[in-house]
Amino acid sequence: MVFIQWIFFYTLPAIGAISLARSLRTPTQRALAIHAGIVLSIALVSFTGVRLDWNISLLSLGCLGASVCLSFYLLRTEGLTYALSSAVQEWCILLAGILLAPATGILIAAVLTALVFSLAHLMGPKEIGWKLPFTFGWGIVSILAYAGFHEPLLNIAIHASAGALLIHAGYMRGHYGNTPPQESKN
Repeated sequence: MVFIQWIFFYTLPAIGAISLARSLRTPTQRALAIHAGIVLSIALVSFTGVRLDWNISLLSLGCLGASVCLSFYLLRTEGLTYALSSAVQEWCILLAGILLAPATGILIAAVLTALVFSLAHLMGPKEIGWKLPFTFGWGIVSILAYAGFHEPLLNIAIHASAGALLIHAGYMRGHYGNTPPQESKN
Protein backbone atom coordinates (compact mmCIF):
# COMPACT_ATOMS: atom_id res chain seq x y z
CA MET A 1 0.00 0.00 0.00
CA VAL A 2 2.82 2.42 0.88
CA PHE A 3 4.50 1.87 -2.50
CA ILE A 4 1.22 2.68 -4.27
CA GLN A 5 0.87 5.86 -2.19
CA TRP A 6 4.45 6.79 -3.09
CA ILE A 7 3.71 6.31 -6.78
CA PHE A 8 0.44 8.27 -6.71
CA PHE A 9 1.53 11.00 -4.31
CA TYR A 10 5.16 11.52 -5.37
CA THR A 11 5.94 10.01 -8.76
CA LEU A 12 2.75 10.88 -10.68
CA PRO A 13 2.69 14.55 -9.60
CA ALA A 14 6.34 14.76 -10.72
CA ILE A 15 5.54 13.24 -14.12
CA GLY A 16 2.53 15.53 -14.53
CA ALA A 17 4.49 18.65 -13.58
CA ILE A 18 7.40 17.75 -15.85
CA SER A 19 5.08 17.03 -18.77
CA LEU A 20 3.28 20.33 -18.27
CA ALA A 21 6.53 22.26 -17.85
CA ARG A 22 7.97 20.92 -21.10
CA SER A 23 4.97 22.33 -22.98
CA LEU A 24 5.37 25.84 -21.56
CA ARG A 25 7.32 28.63 -23.25
CA THR A 26 9.06 30.67 -20.59
CA PRO A 27 11.43 29.55 -17.86
CA THR A 28 9.22 31.24 -15.26
CA GLN A 29 6.15 29.30 -16.44
CA ARG A 30 8.13 26.05 -16.37
CA ALA A 31 9.45 26.75 -12.86
CA LEU A 32 5.95 27.55 -11.60
CA ALA A 33 4.55 24.33 -13.10
CA ILE A 34 7.32 22.22 -11.56
CA HIS A 35 6.91 23.84 -8.15
CA ALA A 36 3.12 23.47 -8.28
CA GLY A 37 3.69 19.73 -8.76
CA ILE A 38 6.14 19.68 -5.85
CA VAL A 39 3.70 21.49 -3.54
CA LEU A 40 0.92 19.11 -4.63
CA SER A 41 3.17 16.16 -3.81
CA ILE A 42 4.00 17.62 -0.37
CA ALA A 43 0.29 18.03 0.36
CA LEU A 44 -0.61 14.53 -0.84
CA VAL A 45 2.20 12.80 1.06
CA SER A 46 1.34 14.85 4.16
CA PHE A 47 -2.25 13.58 3.96
CA THR A 48 -0.87 10.07 4.60
CA GLY A 49 0.32 11.29 8.01
CA VAL A 50 4.02 11.45 7.15
CA ARG A 51 5.73 14.43 8.75
CA LEU A 52 9.30 15.63 9.01
CA ASP A 53 10.96 16.04 12.38
CA TRP A 54 11.96 19.70 12.34
CA ASN A 55 14.86 19.46 14.79
CA ILE A 56 16.51 22.85 14.62
CA SER A 57 19.99 23.44 15.95
CA LEU A 58 22.14 26.56 15.96
CA LEU A 59 24.37 24.82 13.42
CA SER A 60 21.51 24.20 10.96
CA LEU A 61 20.15 27.74 11.43
CA GLY A 62 23.60 29.21 10.88
CA CYS A 63 24.18 27.08 7.81
CA LEU A 64 20.79 28.06 6.40
CA GLY A 65 21.47 31.75 7.00
CA ALA A 66 24.90 31.49 5.36
CA SER A 67 23.38 29.55 2.46
CA VAL A 68 20.72 32.18 1.81
CA CYS A 69 23.38 34.91 1.94
CA LEU A 70 25.62 32.97 -0.47
CA SER A 71 22.69 32.36 -2.82
CA PHE A 72 21.82 36.06 -2.78
CA TYR A 73 25.45 37.08 -3.27
CA LEU A 74 25.90 34.79 -6.27
CA LEU A 75 22.49 35.13 -7.92
CA ARG A 76 20.99 38.29 -6.44
CA THR A 77 17.19 38.18 -6.25
CA GLU A 78 17.17 34.88 -8.11
CA GLY A 79 19.24 33.47 -5.24
CA LEU A 80 16.47 34.13 -2.74
CA THR A 81 13.98 32.44 -5.02
CA TYR A 82 16.36 29.52 -5.49
CA ALA A 83 16.81 29.14 -1.73
CA LEU A 84 13.01 28.94 -1.37
CA SER A 85 12.89 26.43 -4.23
CA SER A 86 15.54 24.34 -2.47
CA ALA A 87 13.41 24.29 0.68
CA VAL A 88 10.36 23.07 -1.22
CA GLN A 89 12.36 20.45 -3.15
CA GLU A 90 14.00 19.11 0.01
CA TRP A 91 10.72 19.01 1.90
CA CYS A 92 9.23 16.95 -0.93
CA ILE A 93 12.03 14.41 -1.37
CA LEU A 94 12.45 13.94 2.37
CA LEU A 95 8.71 13.31 2.81
CA ALA A 96 8.67 10.89 -0.12
CA GLY A 97 11.71 9.02 1.18
CA ILE A 98 10.25 8.77 4.69
CA LEU A 99 6.89 7.62 3.27
CA LEU A 100 8.52 4.76 1.36
CA ALA A 101 11.12 3.73 3.99
CA PRO A 102 8.89 1.47 6.12
CA ALA A 103 8.10 -0.68 3.08
CA THR A 104 11.56 -0.85 1.51
CA GLY A 105 14.13 0.26 4.06
CA ILE A 106 15.70 3.71 4.03
CA LEU A 107 18.42 2.93 1.46
CA ILE A 108 16.01 1.62 -1.21
CA ALA A 109 13.57 4.45 -0.42
CA ALA A 110 16.40 6.96 -0.87
CA VAL A 111 17.49 5.40 -4.18
CA LEU A 112 13.97 5.26 -5.64
CA THR A 113 13.05 8.75 -4.48
CA ALA A 114 16.37 10.19 -5.70
CA LEU A 115 15.83 8.58 -9.10
CA VAL A 116 12.59 10.50 -9.61
CA PHE A 117 14.23 13.67 -8.23
CA SER A 118 17.19 13.36 -10.61
CA LEU A 119 15.06 12.61 -13.68
CA ALA A 120 12.95 15.68 -12.90
CA HIS A 121 16.09 17.83 -13.18
CA LEU A 122 16.94 16.77 -16.73
CA MET A 123 16.08 19.32 -19.37
CA GLY A 124 17.94 17.81 -22.28
CA PRO A 125 20.12 14.89 -23.39
CA LYS A 126 23.37 16.84 -22.89
CA GLU A 127 22.75 16.88 -19.13
CA ILE A 128 22.51 13.12 -18.65
CA GLY A 129 26.26 12.65 -18.32
CA TRP A 130 26.75 14.90 -15.32
CA LYS A 131 23.45 16.20 -13.98
CA LEU A 132 21.76 12.82 -13.61
CA PRO A 133 24.48 11.28 -11.41
CA PHE A 134 24.99 14.53 -9.48
CA THR A 135 21.32 15.03 -8.59
CA PHE A 136 20.82 11.30 -8.05
CA GLY A 137 23.72 11.19 -5.61
CA TRP A 138 22.55 14.31 -3.82
CA GLY A 139 19.01 12.92 -3.45
CA ILE A 140 20.33 9.74 -1.82
CA VAL A 141 22.73 11.61 0.48
CA SER A 142 20.03 14.09 1.47
CA ILE A 143 17.50 11.44 2.46
CA LEU A 144 20.09 9.38 4.33
CA ALA A 145 21.41 12.49 6.12
CA TYR A 146 17.88 13.38 7.19
CA ALA A 147 17.29 9.83 8.40
CA GLY A 148 20.42 10.12 10.53
CA PHE A 149 20.21 13.68 11.82
CA HIS A 150 16.58 14.83 11.39
CA GLU A 151 17.68 18.38 10.58
CA PRO A 152 16.01 19.34 7.29
CA LEU A 153 17.32 22.90 7.50
CA LEU A 154 20.82 21.50 7.03
CA ASN A 155 19.66 19.63 3.90
CA ILE A 156 18.06 22.82 2.58
CA ALA A 157 21.23 24.83 3.27
CA ILE A 158 23.46 22.37 1.41
CA HIS A 159 21.01 22.10 -1.50
CA ALA A 160 20.69 25.89 -1.84
CA SER A 161 24.44 26.52 -1.59
CA ALA A 162 25.45 23.82 -4.04
CA GLY A 163 22.70 24.78 -6.48
CA ALA A 164 23.56 28.48 -6.33
CA LEU A 165 27.23 27.71 -6.95
CA LEU A 166 26.35 25.48 -9.93
CA ILE A 167 23.94 28.04 -11.39
CA HIS A 168 26.49 30.82 -10.92
CA ALA A 169 29.16 28.71 -12.64
CA GLY A 170 26.79 28.05 -15.56
CA TYR A 171 26.31 24.33 -14.97
CA MET A 172 22.66 24.54 -13.97
CA ARG A 173 20.08 26.62 -15.70
CA GLY A 174 18.73 29.60 -13.80
CA HIS A 175 14.96 29.41 -14.21
CA TYR A 176 13.97 31.90 -11.56
CA GLY A 177 13.28 35.61 -11.65
CA ASN A 178 14.48 37.54 -14.68
CA THR A 179 17.70 35.63 -15.29
CA PRO A 180 17.63 33.98 -18.71
CA PRO A 181 18.40 30.27 -18.85
CA GLN A 182 22.01 29.41 -19.54
CA GLU A 183 23.27 26.61 -21.70
CA SER A 184 24.81 23.76 -19.74
CA LYS A 185 28.60 23.51 -19.89
CA ASN A 186 28.51 19.90 -20.98
